[in-house]
Amino acid sequence: PYTTLFRSDQKVANSRLSRAALALGLDRYIVTKTFTARKWSPPYIQEILEAASSPEKRTLSTKVLADVVEALIGGAFLDRGFEAAATCISRFLPEMPITTPLHIFAKGVDAEAGFAPTTLLANSHLSDVERLIGYQFKNRCYLLEAITHPSCEHDAHTSSYQRLEFIGDATLDMIVVSFMVDNAPELSHGQMHLTKTAVVNAGFLAYLCMDASLEQVITDVSLSPDHYSTGFTEVHSSKPVHLCQLMRHHHPEINSAMSSCLERYHKLQPAIASAIDHSREYPWVLLTRLAPAKFLSDIVESIIGAVLIDSGGDLATCTKVAEHLGLIAYLRRILNEDIDILHPKNKLGEISSGRTVEYKLGKEEQEHTCTVEVGGAAIVTVSHGISQEEVMTQAAYMAAELLG
Repeated sequence: PYTTLFRSDQKVANSRLSRAALALGLDRYIVTKTFTARKWSPPYIQEILEAASSPEKRTLSTKVLADVVEALIGGAFLDRGFEAAATCISRFLPEMPITTPLHIFAKGVDAEAGFAPTTLLANSHLSDVERLIGYQFKNRCYLLEAITHPSCEHDAHTSSYQRLEFIGDATLDMIVVSFMVDNAPELSHGQMHLTKTAVVNAGFLAYLCMDASLEQVITDVSLSPDHYSTGFTEVHSSKPVHLCQLMRHHHPEINSAMSSCLERYHKLQPAIASAIDHSREYPWVLLTRLAPAKFLSDIVESIIGAVLIDSGGDLATCTKVAEHLGLIAYLRRILNEDIDILHPKNKLGEISSGRTVEYKLGKEEQEHTCTVEVGGAAIVTVSHGISQEEVMTQAAYMAAELLG
């Protein structure tokens, strides 16, 4: 089943969807002319007969045909839910039968992967993950896969999270789009795209992965302070454990990357949390300063994918997990309070009024620099960045502030 998923890009490409539209005769129903009521008059029977005998030829791009197919599938989903959308997909793509609910698909995964019992990890480890995401798995094999990094290649019993990440990525899109349709149906296509990008981008997901934490109790044994006794005493303490630290991996570089990311997180967390709770602007600059490793956002996506399969395709359950992690809360605030979510680079492009915007990148030892030029004139220079994305975003933000 996962192999089919990885080939899905070819099966839902514009060329394939447009062929499906033509095969079903959908093209004849696509409206391409603007309706003007003042000039409209009912057609005569003779005109209808002539049009049927010699239909008017017109040119439609493969993208238009594919867009209409996708729109029909989206309309079916909004009108009747997942099963109606699956029926619509099967009509256009009969070679891709979609079975609901997903527990049938899940059984195939379990049998194919040949999972070992979850006793490979302490039950407390998996329980910690469940506490952090607010969901208890029926089959912990999916959770084990969801937190297994590809570096665990020697483990012949458990696949890495890459397959579940693929599913989770699409599931997050469904969660966010469904929430927007239910709570802000007036949003335009462009606003929906910007909003979705704001809450499912790698920087924000990585922040959520590091922000999810719990206190783990530690018990040590030490010699009794009584010099006349040879007994031992238990010493109890606790330490914070972040969701990302519960990932299974076997590569020393991951520990180093994890430590660096968490160090930056601890420095930036108060400012990011404040922006998420109170600012009228999305914290693009702060999130790029995190410079998170890719596995941080991967883990969130893979866990969402695992929940989807374990729950038998229940999107509402996945939404609750996203709510528990803080994603839905911020999405709700973005919609309710009209938060400015436009990326600084896009904002600068709008402010520049047609003038050419260029980003001159450089590197001084291990630090990145960026100079923004608008219409050939240097506006601002940013240095001491740990990534190109950070200095470009910060420079664009500062330039937009100066020109705005």
